[in-house]
Amino acid sequence: MAEIPPRRLSAVHLDDLAIVALTTLPGTDPATPHPELDDDSRSRLRARLKLIGRHDWPSSLREDAQLRRGYTLRQCFRLMIALMLLDAHIPPSIAIPIARSNDVLLLRMIAARLAQRDAAASSHDRLAVLSPGQFWEWLDPAGWVDAEPYRIRSIERSELANLWSEDLGLGTAGQRLVLDVGASAQTTWGWIRARRLLPDEALGAFLDEVDRMRADPDYQRIDERSKRR
Repeated sequence: MAEIPPRRLSAVHLDDLAIVALTTLPGTDPATPHPELDDDSRSRLRARLKLIGRHDWPSSLREDAQLRRGYTLRQCFRLMIALMLLDAHIPPSIAIPIARSNDVLLLRMIAARLAQRDAAASSHDRLAVLSPGQFWEWLDPAGWVDAEPYRIRSIERSELANLWSEDLGLGTAGQRLVLDVGASAQTTWGWIRARRLLPDEALGAFLDEVDRMRADPDYQRIDERSKRR
C-alpha cells in the first residue's frame, strides 16, 4: 500500500506563522488568527524567511522534492525554532547550524509538550538552554570549542533559578539563552489548527515521526565555524 504523503502548509501562510510564533506569549492563544503587519515590516519578515531558506532550512529540495508545495508540520516547527534564534539577535549563519545540530532534541521537546493532554505549563516542562559565548570565543577559542557552545541543553522549568549551577552541566559561566520551544510550538500548532490549515492527523503524523527518531542522538555536530555578522 502506497504511503500517504504528508499534508503541507502553503507558503502563503508562512509570514503569518512567523508573526504568531514570535509575538504570542508561549503557550497562549494568538490574539487574532489573521495577524496584521504593515507592508514594510511584512516585507522585511519575508526577506528573513527567504534568507533562512537560502541556508537550506527548514529543508531543501534535495532533502524534500515536494518542498515547493508547502511545509510539513515538522518543517513548520523547524522554521519556528530558527525564527526564535534570529529573534534573539543570533545571525542566520549561526542560528541555522544551531537549529540543525540540535534538531532531534528540539523536536523531541516539542513532541513531549504537544503529546500532553493538559496544555497548561508545568514545572516539569523541558526548556532549551544555549550558551553561545561570543566574547568567550575570542578570549579562549580552544575552551569555547571544547564546551560545544552550539549544543543546546535541556532543563526543567523548575531549574531556571539554577542556570549557572554546575549541577546542570551547562559548562561556561557565560550568558544563557532560554527558549520555551514546546510552548511556542503549542501556540503555533493551535493557530494552524484554528485556521484549519492542516488536519488534526498532521499532529499524529509528527508525533509518530519523532518517535521513529528514538535511537538518534540529541546532538549531531555540524560545521561550527563562526561567521558572525
